Amino acid sequence: MLRYLVVVLFVGLLDTGFIYAQEELDVPETEAVVLNDKNPKVAAYLSALVPGAGQFYNESYYKIPIIYGSFTSLLFFAQQNNQLYQEFLLRYSAYGLPGPTFYYEENVPIETLQKYKEYYRRNRDLLFIGMGFTYLLNILDAAVDAHLTFFDVGNEFAINVQPQIMPTIQAKPVYGLSFAVSF
Repeated sequence: MLRYLVVVLFVGLLDTGFIYAQEELDVPETEAVVLNDKNPKVAAYLSALVPGAGQFYNESYYKIPIIYGSFTSLLFFAQQNNQLYQEFLLRYSAYGLPGPTFYYEENVPIETLQKYKEYYRRNRDLLFIGMGFTYLLNILDAAVDAHLTFFDVGNEFAINVQPQIMPTIQAKPVYGLSFAVSF
């Protein structure tokens, strides 16, 4: 019995959606309202060509320094790790040379040199992957922001954060934050 009821409700929902999808609305051209004047494809293409250009197109100017700050910091740390990787690579390759050289100290074991060489290479590679991920997030953010240009949350949704003091069994109270979400 329950199966039949679920099937009838499901078919009924599909049927009403199909009927509403085929109705034509007679809206005069003078009353037509453009709800979204930002094209998500244009915003994504602009961000793909120049990071931050899609955010500029969407008029989200505050996001541009965040994007370039992320790229700059990731590039800086990738260069630092690459420099240290190159240094330990030269020390590792000069390990068997006779006598101390500029890159080789006799008291450092080869396992330590290999460990540091691999550590800095891995960190450098992960930072370059992070740069690619930041680039993709830049494009995704521009497209989503263009889609939600005129999305209105309204006054029905609110988040309230307040400090709160909670009593305990002991003499000392517990201090914290209270989050209240209302729909």
